[in-house]
Amino acid sequence: MIKKNLEEKKMKKFIANRTGFIVFALVFTMLCSSGLAVLADEEPIIPISGNVSEDVYSQPSVWAEEEVAAALEVGIVPDSIVEAGWQNPTSRSSAAEAIVLLIELTLGMTMEEIADNKNWDLTDNQFDDCDDPVVTFLKYAGITQGIGGNKYAPDANYTRAQMVTMIGRAAEVFMGVEAQGESQFTDVPDWAAPYVAYAADITQGVGGGLFDSEGLLQNQHTAVFILRTFESWGLLDDNGLDELDDADKSDEEDEED
Repeated sequence: MIKKNLEEKKMKKFIANRTGFIVFALVFTMLCSSGLAVLADEEPIIPISGNVSEDVYSQPSVWAEEEVAAALEVGIVPDSIVEAGWQNPTSRSSAAEAIVLLIELTLGMTMEEIADNKNWDLTDNQFDDCDDPVVTFLKYAGITQGIGGNKYAPDANYTRAQMVTMIGRAAEVFMGVEAQGESQFTDVPDWAAPYVAYAADITQGVGGGLFDSEGLLQNQHTAVFILRTFESWGLLDDNGLDELDDADKSDEEDEED
């Protein structure tokens, strides 16, 4: 009798365990099919909202949107910058292209025509690590001297101070102006100070008395700086655009980064 009772208890326990397993399996299967269950060695799949860009850096910051659109309309932004994403750093080669395009549009001549008039040989590479005729053109013009050691480092990135310096030198060479003055900012090196001072109509820094000289130049900065230069040289009206709003030409740091 006792043996029979033990066997019945074992049977009931077996049935309960088996029933519990079956219920668990059914529930787990339902969860998996609904995408809610995740195995321990797998990362959960988090749905991405349709309002989130796959590459937010491809879009300009809010502060730059209007001027980037205007720069594209004028046609003063090289394709290499447009394709690289507006909030990504500007390479030294792309910065050179932007400066040369500005010069071409200003003078109404191609780089090759300008070089021919000045007897500059664009096939005569000026740097050991760069055979780009755009960079050769700027070296002949005295707008860039490279990084030293007869190198240009075309794939490296430009800083804000370096870009403003190139713009100032371009103004000296092709517009006949003299970049001079003292910078109003506390973080500008001596070699860049006169060019930053010249660029007061182009950029008013990032706020707090700072220019962020060593900050990486973003592609949106390049487009905006070139557009504002174009305006300061009196060329926007010639291209069918109204003058820019002078109310705020600061480069908002919290928007940039």
